[in-house]
Amino acid sequence: ARLIRDINIAEAIHLSFHQENFSWLTVEIKYIEGLPELYQLPVSFASKEYESILREEFTQSIIAPVTIGDDQGILYDAVYSSLFREAIYDYMTKRRRIRGKEGELAFYVNKEFKAAHKEDQEVKEFHAKVLSAEQSNTSIIFNRKYFFKIYRKLDRVTNPDMEILRFLTEKTSFQNVPTFMGGVEHRQENQPPMTMGMMQEMIENQGDAWDYANDELNRYFEKILAYPDFKNIPQLKDDLTDLESFNNLDEDIKEILGVAIFERISLLAQRTAEMHMSLSSRNREPDFEPEAFSLHYQRSLFSSLQSLTRSSYQSLEKNMDIIPDSIQDEARDILGMKNNILRRMKMIYSRKFNSLKIRNHGDFHLGQVLFTGKDFFIIDFEGEPARTFSERRLKRSPLRDVAGMLRSFHYAAYSSLLKLTAVRQEDIDILEKWAEFWYHYVSSIYVKTYIQTLGKTRLIPEDQKDLKTMLDIFILEKAVYELNYELNNRPDWVIIPIKGIKYIMKAE
Repeated sequence: ARLIRDINIAEAIHLSFHQENFSWLTVEIKYIEGLPELYQLPVSFASKEYESILREEFTQSIIAPVTIGDDQGILYDAVYSSLFREAIYDYMTKRRRIRGKEGELAFYVNKEFKAAHKEDQEVKEFHAKVLSAEQSNTSIIFNRKYFFKIYRKLDRVTNPDMEILRFLTEKTSFQNVPTFMGGVEHRQENQPPMTMGMMQEMIENQGDAWDYANDELNRYFEKILAYPDFKNIPQLKDDLTDLESFNNLDEDIKEILGVAIFERISLLAQRTAEMHMSLSSRNREPDFEPEAFSLHYQRSLFSSLQSLTRSSYQSLEKNMDIIPDSIQDEARDILGMKNNILRRMKMIYSRKFNSLKIRNHGDFHLGQVLFTGKDFFIIDFEGEPARTFSERRLKRSPLRDVAGMLRSFHYAAYSSLLKLTAVRQEDIDILEKWAEFWYHYVSSIYVKTYIQTLGKTRLIPEDQKDLKTMLDIFILEKAVYELNYELNNRPDWVIIPIKGIKYIMKAE
């Protein structure tokens, strides 16, 4: 979203492997406005013969045509070289250090990797595959056993993804994350190390929790359409923090919702609470020591909520013309809610909340959880990509992660509904109410189990009113953030955060 003014190579570290040469570049991007940023780009030269293979299999790897002496070829992203990928693995196992002009690349592994690697010695065939999924980082699978992540965007601040995963692996007993195995750092005198890449255990899985939720929702809508009392939608009862919400339902409605998903959502909530308890378990580690809320912090929190709301509403006013005609009325509805939203958010400092701030996931949603068929594993602790690394490392209420997951349930319900193309419009209107019904009760069971698992930890307020206030505000914050995101990226989806805002605002 910013205009580039200049690009410079800040560091070039040269390495070779089996007579193939690579340059591991750190590139500084300067913009017309705002601070510069650092990115990494390992590069190599390919002759004409190899160029055709790259163009066929990895078009995105090609940077530019290059002539070196009499040799014509291309400059390309070295991650797509099988030898470069093998070099990373080899250098890590040997704990190599490669000097550059400004610093050095340090490759290292920990005792967990060493123990696992002993079993690999008998495997003669080496395998390294680049994942094709579109991500902000690049991922490589080594020997179908290790997952290596190359962080494209760099910062001279500890990368929270590696920091948190390493903490959970080495300092806690929490098992539902991949095991941290090692990393690659750029080390420079008088500077904090810069995380270039991280190796972790590869978790065998059946997809992420987003895929699982969508499969369940497809079955749910099929059941609804076959339900004799299809047009009679049960009235929504209770708020999300009410512990008896699901138990108040009729048996036939429980059957339509499905017992299995409630068991799985309960398990996901349990794992979320266990993650938060583990992240708050080391009182003598300054970067992970829990901190109490204060009125000063709560006022500053409102200030950031205020800025977010104003920014999103400016974007909404500016982009009304790109919003589909079918949802113009709903968009105008929430345009008139701005002052009410700010009043609701102001309750964040109406009184001091008896709650704690801790390190948390930071970008928690269904896509950040792997489903094995029996259990859930939490991944990707990098935080929101739009934030600086320093911001991502701030301690926050664990309820922000909970709010992120609840918004993800809402997205799953409505995105599944939007994909139903072979249904009459009058039935879609009824199914929308059933989608909200699913979201409400799935969220309710998640919140119920989360609270019960935490017990008396002080991570969240014991007072039910304070708990509801905080959770509502953080859900609203997430929906207002999503409003701006969808306006900039997917205007056809802006209906989802609009519905989310209206849902929260009607729940007084």
